[in-house]
Amino acid sequence: MKPNTKEKIHILWKQVLILLGIFLVLHFLKDITQDVLKIQTPLDYMGDIKEDASSLPSWLQAIYFALWILATIVQPLMVYFIFKTWKHNTFNRNDKIIVYLLCYFLAMMIWAFTLTL
Repeated sequence: MKPNTKEKIHILWKQVLILLGIFLVLHFLKDITQDVLKIQTPLDYMGDIKEDASSLPSWLQAIYFALWILATIVQPLMVYFIFKTWKHNTFNRNDKIIVYLLCYFLAMMIWAFTLTL
């Protein structure tokens, strides 16, 4: 029996989630080793955005750094949702949470990148 379009999309989504999960684990380890422990590892080749938030008003700087702290804390939680969603053969609430968090991370990365310009 051939899988229908919805099943094909779900299979593709699960494959994307594998790559996303691996990337998030590596990125979280990079954040910990690079920013918290201040040690050099091969993970440093993933890059490090050296943004300059000093041009922002002080209240916006506080929000910016608080959102990055939140993003760092949420990374392992997102990995948990990715592995938890593997139990299901259909799209569910965890998939929606993953999409929302992914949009959050992308928005934060774009904001950080624009502060390097």
